[in-house]
Amino acid sequence: MEMTLDKRISQMLHEYEMKPSIRGYRYLREAIKLVYENEGYLNAITKELYPTIAEKYETEWSRVERAIRYAIQSAWFHNPFSPSRPTNSEFIAMAAEDLRWKSQGIA
Repeated sequence: MEMTLDKRISQMLHEYEMKPSIRGYRYLREAIKLVYENEGYLNAITKELYPTIAEKYETEWSRVERAIRYAIQSAWFHNPFSPSRPTNSEFIAMAAEDLRWKSQGIA
């Protein structure tokens, strides 16, 4: 039985030791899903991606951006192998790409 996209994203974030209790977790899950389904969002992170998520969760895009940044920062604190934290767009792009590779059996 194949896992749904939402479950695969949750599993990936869990592997990064990201806590589901922080607000940025659900925003990040949504961002990864949207970019996985439409890479065009990567070219318009602040103009389209964050506002789309903000509308869904009835908040402001700047709060979405800040919460995602905090979620990535909190997870990266646990990563001793990488000295610098990726930007929001870098992390979202890497996660979506990783999901694509895994869905094609490449990774």
